[in-house]
Amino acid sequence: MIATLYEIIRWSELWALLIPLTILRMYRTSHPELKPIILYLWIALPLNFLSLTISEFSQYIPSFLKNNNIFYNIHSVIRVILFGTYITRTGLLKSRKFFRFVLPVYFLLALLYFWLRKSPLDFSFEIYCIESVTLLGLCISYFLLSIKDESDTIWMDDTSFLLCTGISFYESMTFFVFLFFDALWRINMSFGETTMMIFSGAYAILCIIIAIALSRSKQRTIQKTIATH
Repeated sequence: MIATLYEIIRWSELWALLIPLTILRMYRTSHPELKPIILYLWIALPLNFLSLTISEFSQYIPSFLKNNNIFYNIHSVIRVILFGTYITRTGLLKSRKFFRFVLPVYFLLALLYFWLRKSPLDFSFEIYCIESVTLLGLCISYFLLSIKDESDTIWMDDTSFLLCTGISFYESMTFFVFLFFDALWRINMSFGETTMMIFSGAYAILCIIIAIALSRSKQRTIQKTIATH
């Protein structure tokens, strides 16, 4: 039973993405404001499939194709760019010029990091920590500006609030996982594996929250359509 649960959680990076993608297929409708999130789902699916397949079936794969680190590194950068694009276009952040420079600066630093410090073929704990700091900073800014907002918008009932909550949860959990993973792995390998289960579980929760947000967005679209008629 425990072994089965372990395998389910370990593969959550793949099957969890199918939950929000299924919601998209069921509704078959456009979500203009959620395009960065939807694009992320479609890009993350093949990246996670390749990463997990290489890891699971490495004994059947030629040695020069066994390295899946580059897929994880690319995934992290894409997650920051697409999630960050969504957040900076949401609520009050889109009216603040400062946030327009966050993602270009991040992308430039990521390029310099892989060019000068570390090969993209090596798994980078640092790039995942930078991801968490960047996205958490944007989410916290969103929450603070929402609290200070004096308009009639009910932010806690907004789809963007739900998505920022999900992103904040995921990034806050994974930040500490990758910050201490290397040291924990060297001290106790089994404990290091446990921290990766936390990462996989947090990713599954993030995907479920995205699915709920997509469903809520569709429901609101239907309500608005009914109200206009």
